[in-house]
Amino acid sequence: MPSTRLSRFNLALMSIWAAVPILGGCIQLRVPDDRPRIKAVENSGPLKVIAGGTRITYRSLAAAQITNPMGGVVVEVDPTLARAVVEADASFPPGLPGAARDAYRKALSITAVGELTDSRVELMVNLAIAEGVQPVYPVLLVVRTPSCDQAIVRNVRGDVEMVGVSGAINIHSGVIGDEPGGNVRIRTDSPVRGPVKIATTGGEITLYLPPSSEGDFTMSTLDGRVSVIAGSARLTHAQHKPGEWTGVMNGGKNEFLIETMKGNISLRVDQENWATQAPFQW
Repeated sequence: MPSTRLSRFNLALMSIWAAVPILGGCIQLRVPDDRPRIKAVENSGPLKVIAGGTRITYRSLAAAQITNPMGGVVVEVDPTLARAVVEADASFPPGLPGAARDAYRKALSITAVGELTDSRVELMVNLAIAEGVQPVYPVLLVVRTPSCDQAIVRNVRGDVEMVGVSGAINIHSGVIGDEPGGNVRIRTDSPVRGPVKIATTGGEITLYLPPSSEGDFTMSTLDGRVSVIAGSARLTHAQHKPGEWTGVMNGGKNEFLIETMKGNISLRVDQENWATQAPFQW
């Protein structure tokens, strides 16, 4: 009886070792697949993926390149996250059958991957829809990342909101004569380090910066007004014309080029209490 149990044990052990590849006499352990994740919705509800590739931490000072050809973009910096997380969901009209909603969600996919460059990790995020499916319903893409020191966003038919991005910012919302842009809202608790270039074909632009921010500002709108509340920040060379404001804040270290074809532009300088749990009022 003991010999029978031993034989069964040996057979099980042989099965386990047979599943492990052996190359050149060395055991090769399987490495978890960390390639870009592309995921379609399996059931009703928003898409959600964890970024693959090189992991981004709160110390990474990562850059982000985000493309959404179907709607708005939200970028939130949350140092407590272990990895970047991306979510997306469509906005459907009331009364649309559940089967139609599920079919549209299943046609959507997110690619999110961290790529290591010579100087930093870059988070590449793209939203796509299956070939042959018309993007008739707008989709909001939400990117939450442990760090983001630079952000580039391209989108149409939706707003762009960034909270906590403290490096260079480049946003193009909409395509002139083709796809509409949206509102753009930027809020940071630390001075922006790098140029800020924002252009939308139609929408309000709001910048909420701390008092120690430095910038050389050129803000203009073809159809709207520009307002500036500088608080305790020091302004020099300020010029205010209809639809345009230029000025230098605290020495003007960084360039701010802000443009909208239709909408108001607001610059607010204040020290918001980021520890508060109350919703932030733009």
